[in-house]
Amino acid sequence: METHVMEAYERLLLDAMQGDATLYARADEVEAAWEFVDPILDYWQKGKDVRMYGYPSGTWGL
Repeated sequence: METHVMEAYERLLLDAMQGDATLYARADEVEAAWEFVDPILDYWQKGKDVRMYGYPSGTWGL
């Protein structure tokens, strides 16, 4: 017996057609996230004195 394993988008489309929204973000969640992120992106884009600190992957960032 062969079992068909759905691809990721097949699963999402099937869930959408069946009304299962558990894997989707609601519009108000997306809006709230952008309200939080937009000022940060604007500051980074416009700020000349923005200092970005990097650290090697896998470290504690010290």
